[in-house]
This record gives sequence, structure tokens and C-alpha cells, in this order.
Amino acid sequence: MARTVEVAFAQPYPDGRSEKIARGLSRLDLGVRRLLVDFDATYRVTFSVGTFDQVIRLPGVIRRHYYLGASTGVLTRAIRKAISTFPGDVIRTCTPDLFGVAALGTGRPVAAEVYDMWSLYDQAKDPSIEGRARRYVQDKAERRVHEGANLLVYTTEEMLARAKERYSLHESVVVPNAVLAEDVPKTSLPKLSEDGRSHCVYVGLVQPSGDSSSRSISPLLRSLARDHVIHLYGVAEHGKAGAVRSELKDIVQWHDPIPQGRLLQELTQYDFGLILLPNVDVERFHTVLPNKLFEYVCAGIPVLVSPYRAMAAFVRRYQCGMVYGEGVPRGRVPLRAEFLLDTYLPRYADGIRRIAG
Repeated sequence: MARTVEVAFAQPYPDGRSEKIARGLSRLDLGVRRLLVDFDATYRVTFSVGTFDQVIRLPGVIRRHYYLGASTGVLTRAIRKAISTFPGDVIRTCTPDLFGVAALGTGRPVAAEVYDMWSLYDQAKDPSIEGRARRYVQDKAERRVHEGANLLVYTTEEMLARAKERYSLHESVVVPNAVLAEDVPKTSLPKLSEDGRSHCVYVGLVQPSGDSSSRSISPLLRSLARDHVIHLYGVAEHGKAGAVRSELKDIVQWHDPIPQGRLLQELTQYDFGLILLPNVDVERFHTVLPNKLFEYVCAGIPVLVSPYRAMAAFVRRYQCGMVYGEGVPRGRVPLRAEFLLDTYLPRYADGIRRIAG
């Protein structure tokens, strides 16, 4: 009988994708243990997902000065030391790339999940002194991970194509931000539109206007609110939650975030889901298919998406929504294998077993 390959999930933060990937791989006879290394004190959100076998918090001075620690190598060494104490035949990392760089120094095989690519962000072109320092750190880390990891895991074919343009990759696989079959609702709630109004829903991070105006989706929500009741399951950065809720109080009905199992059930009561992305980081957004896209369609509701390439192609290919500005999606979306994480995980599991040796 073949031994069970143990996978160490080394995470920089709790996130929903890691949680469902861990559950899915463990059902494919891989051992999964999860380690959280708290490394950045500058970014906190009001809701997070994850249960961990161990949590290691790096020293406060490192956590408060992320880029200084990264540029001197102090941060990478600290993360590597934390990861090295954690058992596992293969280390699974995810964005940011500094975790992958740290894992590559442990001598164990690395499966690096690429949630997004730093080089596609607008910040990668920032000409300021701070921007150049950030680019020096991030560019090196991105190249090291893409060309050094034993297995690269991308969330879309579009992102994999961009990576291949820039780097020489080893083995790669695409595993979208899909939904586990066990989480798909078995029944649907009555539609709120029975009251005669159209009800849509947005799930995810929201930013206030003002100093973050370029990343705020408030203008888009305000426009939609003229014809639809908008329900928002919102996550915000600590320190900004009050400003967000105040700004949106007359535009949306606010719901606190809830675990995915309950969320998917609640989504069934809405007419369509929203994926509204601001007009920033355009090259990056052209390559993404967010978690909420799959959550909406697995709940049976169509989606209204911003006009970015990967999302527009997805809704047209599977006839599961519309692009913003082209109309309002209606009807029920039938469940497809392409929406389910279970469809993609066997290739991921096989890749892990191969690099484990």
C-alpha cells in the first residue's frame, strides 16, 4: 500500500480558496496540515476563513515593516524558519510570492499557487522611490517562484498564458476558484423578487471612496440601485469598515459575511450576482475569475460581470450571465462540471504526488 503524501499548507493569511483546496485534497488521500505565518501587520480585513494546525506570528518589527524586511532578506529568512519547523513532504504556498521564495529554500518540493501576478498590477509601474523599492522586491520574488517551484498552480488559463510569456515554467496546472460539490446547495430558497422587485447580490471586499476612490465600486452600485435592490455581503479593511458602511447605507442592504456553506444557500434567493471591478490594475483583472463568480453560478444565479476578458469569455462560453452595460442577466444557471472544484483537483493531487517523488 502506497504511503500517504503529506502536504504542508504554508499560508500568509486565512483565505477561502485555501480552505476548500485543503478539504478537497484531503478527500483524495493526501494528508493536509495547515500553518499560518502572520507576517504583515499592515493589512487586516473584517472576515477571514481558516482553521490551522499551528499559527506562528513573526516579530512585530518585521510585521510592521514588510518591504524593509523583504529587501534585506530578514523577512524571507523568518518565514523560511517558520515553514521549516512544519512537517510535510511537499510545501504548498500561495501569493504573495515571498512565501514561495521562503519555501524554496527549505529543500522540499514546492507547489506554488499563483492567485495573481504582481507584474500585472499598476503598482509595478510606479516610478517613485518607494515604487522602485517595491518593484525590486516583488519582481525578484515573482521570477524566483515561477521559475523555481516544482509545480505551479494558476487560477485561470489567461494567467498561465501571461506567466509563460515572462518565465520558463516547470510543471503547471490550472485549478480555478471553483466550488466543492459538497458545498453546492441541494435546495433553493424562495426568490426575494416575489415582492415584485429585482434583487441582486454582491459578495466581497469593498473600499470607501476618498483616498481609495479609484478602487471604490460605489458609483457602479449607485447606478444599479436605481433599478435593483442590492444586497451586499461585505468585507472591508480594518479601520475602513465604518466609512464603507456609512457611504453605502442608502444604496445597499448590508449583510455581515457568513461561512461558504450558508452563503451559497442564501445566494439562491437572489436574481443575479454582481462582479464589479474598478478600472484599475486592468492587466491583472483581464486574467482573473474570482471565487464569487463560481459561488453565484453554483447557487444557480446568473452573473453581471465587469468587461474584463477572462470573465466576459466565461459568461459567454457557459451562457451564465452578461457583461456590464449589455443588459441584465435573468433565469437559472444549470450546474456544470466546469463550475466544480472536484473536476480539477485530481490533476492537482497527481502533480503533488509526482513532485513528492
